[in-house]
Amino acid sequence: MQNIYTPFTLEWRRDLINNPPNAAKYFSKEEWEHIVMHELCKVDIHGRGMRGKTHNSATRVKMSKASKGRPKSESHKLAMRKPKSDSHKQKLRELNLGKIQSVETREKRSLSMSALIWWNNGVKSVRRTTCPGPEWFRGRIYL
Repeated sequence: MQNIYTPFTLEWRRDLINNPPNAAKYFSKEEWEHIVMHELCKVDIHGRGMRGKTHNSATRVKMSKASKGRPKSESHKLAMRKPKSDSHKQKLRELNLGKIQSVETREKRSLSMSALIWWNNGVKSVRRTTCPGPEWFRGRIYL
């Protein structure tokens, strides 16, 4: 039997929604529509997805622009923060322990940090290149 659908058309998805296979009986109608319209597009016609492939720079720019400004829920923000747990923090520590920075990296860090000036407002100290506000004074508060 010849495949009459191309992966870039919606007809095959509409057919799956209107004439669902036996496996669809395990899902509600809304869940099945979501699976067909969103989950099935994650793989190509051979079922491989993006494994072993990379997006080109133009596509990365488009994806970046599309995601900028999109509101994120508090649970999403918490999930994206690192480290997620004490064990994760310990693993990250062990991975980075003993790494020696190259001379170039140390010079870059030294140059960027030397441009920062200590500022304080009587309660808090911060390092900035310019004054954070009118109530801030040069210098550091040692607590």
